[in-house]
Amino acid sequence: RVTVVDLDYRCGQVATFLDIDATYSLADLAQAAEHVEQQMIERTLVKHSSGVQVLSRPATFEQADTITASACVGVLSSLLQCNEYVVSDGPSRFDPRGQSVYDFADLNLLLVQLLVPSVRSALRTVEALREAGANLERWRLVCNRIGLESVHLSVSDAVETIGIPSFASLPDDWPTVSGSINLGEPLLTHGPKSKVRQAITELAAKLHKPGASGDDADTHKKGLIGRIFAGSS
Repeated sequence: RVTVVDLDYRCGQVATFLDIDATYSLADLAQAAEHVEQQMIERTLVKHSSGVQVLSRPATFEQADTITASACVGVLSSLLQCNEYVVSDGPSRFDPRGQSVYDFADLNLLLVQLLVPSVRSALRTVEALREAGANLERWRLVCNRIGLESVHLSVSDAVETIGIPSFASLPDDWPTVSGSINLGEPLLTHGPKSKVRQAITELAAKLHKPGASGDDADTHKKGLIGRIFAGSS
């Protein structure tokens, strides 16, 4: 049981990517964060045909501005009670609301491309987190859109510069990914045999069973996975 939460309050596109319409949003749950009931959660979430549930971003900028850091964490805490995983897309900011999510997450994935501006932006992100006293052991690097043209920077270069471990690399397959986005279809449907879908599946498996082997491979982990985007990811 997995719920994806769109924490890009203003410009998030999780619902668009999956071609679903949401009647309610994160803002509705945030208004009652201290007394969120299961029935209210079920009414707010939209279930995709894949089985994933989605909590959409607020419908308006005005609603986005009403969500406080404590309310956001309250909603995430409530979602964790009825999910094995809560995956957040975002936040990509360093205000109190963003920091509260980073601190709450079991693991944060920082996406970068092997481009100088993207790597520099990721470095600024890590430096800001370090200055704020964040636990960087909860952060992992994911190099996005790896292709033959990535000739001047390597994954090892990015790891050395940014200073956090590499977790996964995703290949560059823009035709497949752009088609998936424009049609509102997940890669499971639009590109089930594509290399990028295989790489994301492997990434998900590492999150689902981190370091597991043998009899431990069936151990499930309940938690929140925060995901942010840096630079031109």
